[in-house]
Amino acid sequence: MLVNILGRNLRITEAMEANFEEKLSRLDKYFSKEQEAKVKVATFKNEQKVEITIPFENGMVRAEASDLDVYNALDLSVEKLKKQLTRHKDKLMKRAHHSIRFENIGEFSPQEDDIIIEEGQDQIIKRKSFEYRPMSEEDAILQLEMLGHEFFAFLNHETDKISVVYKRNDGYYGLIEPKV
Repeated sequence: MLVNILGRNLRITEAMEANFEEKLSRLDKYFSKEQEAKVKVATFKNEQKVEITIPFENGMVRAEASDLDVYNALDLSVEKLKKQLTRHKDKLMKRAHHSIRFENIGEFSPQEDDIIIEEGQDQIIKRKSFEYRPMSEEDAILQLEMLGHEFFAFLNHETDKISVVYKRNDGYYGLIEPKV
């Protein structure tokens, strides 16, 4: 796995880089050797935050953790990713689903532009753009869970329209679809 590390408010040493690559090699069985993992390491006051994002053809997996020690935060993030990948791969294998293949991971690169605004203004402060890929509602729920987000927008392959799946407070899922 190719590891791309970005440090915010701290300098990434060669020892840290080697440790990160060694820890992320635990996930090699899920991905091809060319797969890229993006790691953001940030320091806030006394706390270290590690965020790992692994984009692939039909989506991405993401985990983050904070701790006083950067290596503990890394261990927690890797364990979260490992659990997510194992759980979702098992679900896919049980359903004989073929839309997400961990063996055939392609490149996916979301683009985001941060906008600086003055205090008190109601403006969009972050923009993300990505390519919608046709998928079923079940695939969208899997992506929602793998990302750990509250909602996920996707191109519904049955209706050919943009839809949004979201997690409700009661633990179930909701679907927002445009009227015809």
